[in-house]
Amino acid sequence: MSHGHWVNSLALSTDYVLRTGAFDHTGKQFSSPEEMKKVALERYNKMRGSAPERLVSGSDDRTMYLWEPFNSSKSYKTHMTGHQQ
Repeated sequence: MSHGHWVNSLALSTDYVLRTGAFDHTGKQFSSPEEMKKVALERYNKMRGSAPERLVSGSDDRTMYLWEPFNSSKSYKTHMTGHQQ
């Protein structure tokens, strides 16, 4: 059992790099879609490192839970306490 209310916020540890893909602050131009895919995958792997992807869910009941979505267990890793609104 986790949240007692609707989940209204999610944060994924790899969210930024997934949204930006191959693009960064340098404005580099790519010669092909394959090159873009390669650069995006390199950025993702570098950002993630050896740690698993993690997800935090938050609810109006003032609870937050840390999950590892690709872990075989369907339960959360930890209940994060001490949060106010």
